[in-house]
Amino acid sequence: MAWTPPTAHDGANAMMPQTIAAAEASPAVRRLTLTDRTGVDRYVNERNTDGRWRHEPAAVAALEASRGRPLPSEEAASWLARHRDILIEFAARGEISETTLPALRPVTRDADAVAAMDPDPRSAARRDYAALRPLVHALVSPPVTSPGGLPLPLLPAEALASRAPRDAAPVAAELDRRAGLTPAERHAQDAFRRLHDRLRPSVHAPGPEAASRGRPPPPAANSRPTCAAPAPTAGAGKAPAPDPGLPLRR
Repeated sequence: MAWTPPTAHDGANAMMPQTIAAAEASPAVRRLTLTDRTGVDRYVNERNTDGRWRHEPAAVAALEASRGRPLPSEEAASWLARHRDILIEFAARGEISETTLPALRPVTRDADAVAAMDPDPRSAARRDYAALRPLVHALVSPPVTSPGGLPLPLLPAEALASRAPRDAAPVAAELDRRAGLTPAERHAQDAFRRLHDRLRPSVHAPGPEAASRGRPPPPAANSRPTCAAPAPTAGAGKAPAPDPGLPLRR
């Protein structure tokens, strides 16, 4: 599965209404179906024997309606979990890099919009995301190619203590931040930091083999969101498990 650069994905995403309109206007197209990632046909139209569409053409309107559909609570929670798993997988592979960050950062900003789709501000998904948000955003701030390169909010307590002699002021600020967390927030963040254990045996500076790959692992090809609702970015979608994509914008 090929890695699609964000610019290519975003260009295709932006042009999709024009592409669909052109298809529906072409007499060569006999049937037009828009299917969402759950397998539901959101729009179906086909031509009669006389060449006329059976229903009034409205594919572009159907696309926009589907893009504006908020994700149901369970689907939003699943999106956020897959997004978290993808970031951990990228970090464990040492592939949060200048190549992948242009795609990972917009998706991470999109997570704010996905979390807000849950109508219950006290839901487990929104509560967990609020607790993990500082760590998720820290993970896509600098490139992560080694355990020593992790931002301070991502370091377990014992690793943070080892950094204290050379980063006294930043470590003290991070300890103060953690002291202000609720028990639930602290538990959620400690669980997320266990990615550090995965990083120890697997991450190293990229060598010739990594360079020859030329692209992130397969899940990344689907890491840009493709189903839409109001979102803070204008761009393009579970992690290692075989489920394509994090749905936000098409």
